[in-house]
Amino acid sequence: VRLDAYKEPIPEVLHDLHCYLRSNGGMTSEGIFRKAPQQKAILETRNLVNSRNPTVFEKGRLSVDMAANLIKVFFRELPTPLYEPPDSDPTAPSDHQMNEHIAKAKTPADAEAILELFFEPGKSLFLWLLDMSAEVALNAPVNRMTPEALAVVFAPNILITAKHPHKE
Repeated sequence: VRLDAYKEPIPEVLHDLHCYLRSNGGMTSEGIFRKAPQQKAILETRNLVNSRNPTVFEKGRLSVDMAANLIKVFFRELPTPLYEPPDSDPTAPSDHQMNEHIAKAKTPADAEAILELFFEPGKSLFLWLLDMSAEVALNAPVNRMTPEALAVVFAPNILITAKHPHKE
């Protein structure tokens, strides 16, 4: 899906899940993104969503917790991490260097500098995730999902790890 805020398209499934959360009270649901449905239900629902079954987004068919979990699963199962420097750019920070930049970031300026190191399409996906997380965090008094809580939930799904080995 082409969205004006991002240089690259956002996968339709992410857009649909986000819209579902918005229209079904997910942004104010307590503990959204923390509750994990049963594994069997996740697999069945993921298959329905991935098959583009139009009934999956009918009201009441999908819980907001399931929709939120599927967003986490999307990022966890990416074939490559959000930060993937092109082989053609020897000046790009290695994974290890990028993790060091992230660990040392303390200010908004530090965060902006890190974002500038990302390459497309990962940059657009990461910005989309940040925007959605900010929307959730705006409702923290109700949903109890502060920026810190969201970081705890999403970091294991997006950080550069041995799961996605890259250049060092």
